[in-house]
Amino acid sequence: MPSLLSFDEQALRNLISSEIAFALADAREPVAEVRWLDVAAAATYLSTSSQAIRALVKRGHLKPYRSDTCRLLFTTTQLDLHAQGGSRV
Repeated sequence: MPSLLSFDEQALRNLISSEIAFALADAREPVAEVRWLDVAAAATYLSTSSQAIRALVKRGHLKPYRSDTCRLLFTTTQLDLHAQGGSRV
């Protein structure tokens, strides 16, 4: 009895090979390391003062992460986004 599903076996193998190669290439890309900065380091990073960073937090323009010791922490990515567009991050 003939198969109801007809396919080109070589084409299927090529497709599978290319998908595997694509997945492996993605897996090899380096993962960006997250850098955490406290208020003073964030101020230096943005060339501003610690008071200005705290004012941005108070106005809701920056949302800090809080450490176990209640320190305000920011990521460099978060600070970069804020500096580029002034968005609330």
